[in-house]
Amino acid sequence: MIRPGFLRRIGCLALAWSLAGCQSSAPPPKGYFGPTLSIDRLIDAVNRNNSQLATLWAHHDFEATVVDPKTHKSRFVNGYGTLLYQHPMSMRLVAKKEVTDLFDMGSDGKNYWLRLVPDQDTFWWGSLSELDSATTEQIPIRPDLIIEVLGIRPISSSLMQAPVPVLRFNHDADAYMLVWQVPRGDHWMAQKEIWYDRATLHPTLILLFDQDGRVVLRAWLSAFKPVRIADVPEEQWPAVATHYRLFFPQTGTKMSFSLSDVSRSHGGFPKAISFRMPDVAKLADSGVKVIHIDETSGS
Repeated sequence: MIRPGFLRRIGCLALAWSLAGCQSSAPPPKGYFGPTLSIDRLIDAVNRNNSQLATLWAHHDFEATVVDPKTHKSRFVNGYGTLLYQHPMSMRLVAKKEVTDLFDMGSDGKNYWLRLVPDQDTFWWGSLSELDSATTEQIPIRPDLIIEVLGIRPISSSLMQAPVPVLRFNHDADAYMLVWQVPRGDHWMAQKEIWYDRATLHPTLILLFDQDGRVVLRAWLSAFKPVRIADVPEEQWPAVATHYRLFFPQTGTKMSFSLSDVSRSHGGFPKAISFRMPDVAKLADSGVKVIHIDETSGS
């Protein structure tokens, strides 16, 4: 006679064997789990590309939904224009639609500005050195942040000097994640995060943070294309993203632009005059509403 307890033990063993078999046959997790680069080798590889892009010139087509920080009203604009860049902090992005000027944003390395022509012609400007204390939420699009999301600035090799880069590898996304940190008071805070595709080492996602760790700009980069350099083998030409999708969570502004005819220079441009800030006094005299961000901060 078979005792009931014996049958229960047999049943438990069968269940355990069944579960063990299920676990051993489970599919492996998706993602990349192979070899990766160390932080210094990653930075060297990125800099080999970016150091060849000290200047940039390109046509662009864009569209944006711009949200006014005060009224929260949004308006859709689209058009075309020109992008110019010069390392480290000079940039000019202008756009128009047919014969109508839409915006002019830029930085000359000392000051930054944004002029939006539709509706009420408004010109915001401020000093790059005052950004930490400036109330920048009032400007719909910050030009200094646009410079960051171009993704072509070389990375400092001083890995122990703030902002300090920290490397993580995202197995699921198959991407390197560099997070730059800076000391603030009694703690460290994240300043910037860039995701680099493991296979191409192209930057595909850029996150910029405020002092509380909140995202002030999220940018997706894609459609990388080589930039021709004379007397350099084609396989060594640097690559740059030609499509950018931007989102500013603090205001809700969205913007995307695509680059074409990308080169390091065109007709002698960019040069110093390319990044000259418009004359503030002349703008005010012509009826443009001028907002000096540094002076309005804290008011």
